[in-house]
Amino acid sequence: AACRAALQPMPTPVLLRQSPGFVASASHATDLIMIGPGTGVAPFVGFLRSRQWARQRAPDDACGRATLFFGCRNHERDLLFRGELDLLLEDSTLSQLFTACSRDEDAELKYVTHAMTANGKSIVDAMCGADSTAATFVCGNGMHLRADYDACLDAILVAHAAMTAEQAAAERTQW
Repeated sequence: AACRAALQPMPTPVLLRQSPGFVASASHATDLIMIGPGTGVAPFVGFLRSRQWARQRAPDDACGRATLFFGCRNHERDLLFRGELDLLLEDSTLSQLFTACSRDEDAELKYVTHAMTANGKSIVDAMCGADSTAATFVCGNGMHLRADYDACLDAILVAHAAMTAEQAAAERTQW
């Protein structure tokens, strides 16, 4: 009886926020660059499931590349959606997955910004190339991480797109 009492449903607080601008492109031909630390990956799994469903219904339609930069603390304990992300990679719905694990001692990339920097040229090619159609999304604890991602993207633009810091900041705000 004591165990049963401990297993009773409990109210769970939920915080809902509107994000009217946080919607994947209506066209699955648009390339996606998704940056999501921790639970910030969840909406991107939804984007990818939608793309996967569209590909199954119309396999001959063009589908853009989807790149995910995902960070967590520990690869074994915190890599959310690991099995699903592996399947999305396997069927090419997800083109590239870069993970960064901040508490894994042997991890080459500790933070998402490290993974982004290591792949800066491909980000610039997708966002600034002559045929670029990519859309960039960042989802996570924006209050703490947004400035880090902005600075990282600006540095990538300076390094790989021959922009000044001011030009990089202006370009990034257009994404």
